[in-house]
Amino acid sequence: MKQILTNSILILCLSFLYVSLTQAQTSKNSPRLRSLRNSIERAESQIVTAENQMLKGDSLIRHGDRQIADADKDFYRIAGEVKKYNKEYQAKRKMFDKLCKSKDREIAIKARADIRKLEEDRRIDIRNYSLEVREMKKLVMLGESDIRKGQQLQKIASRNLKLSEKALHDAQHQYDMAISTFGK
Repeated sequence: MKQILTNSILILCLSFLYVSLTQAQTSKNSPRLRSLRNSIERAESQIVTAENQMLKGDSLIRHGDRQIADADKDFYRIAGEVKKYNKEYQAKRKMFDKLCKSKDREIAIKARADIRKLEEDRRIDIRNYSLEVREMKKLVMLGESDIRKGQQLQKIASRNLKLSEKALHDAQHQYDMAISTFGK
């Protein structure tokens, strides 16, 4: 971010230099100078484009980090719910197992039916928890993908920024040389 701010200040200073030199120049309509001014403007616009790409890459990285953090938080929430659910299930199952050993036949039959119902509910709940975990994994994968895209974008933008700054420096130098030649 600091580098982008410095580059912006550099562009601003060069723009002021450019304006003052062009106003002082008597042969403004010279095709050579016009061509050199156009190359300076092109280089400045390329710098702005590269800085915008850097910002987009940074935004993608932050978004990916946020997605991963949200998925982790939800995963731990789900893990806590599963742990609590398993304790409740074990307590109910233990109670129904005791009732199955009852001497009263009706109570034992009802307890077996309750165990079947409990097992069916458990399968459904486990499937739902598994779906939620799968969604969290997808969210993590999306976050990692966004981070990779952002890093790649920043890498390309950084390279383009360096090239654009060099092109601006070269164009500015050529322009200054042309101004000094016309001035003589």
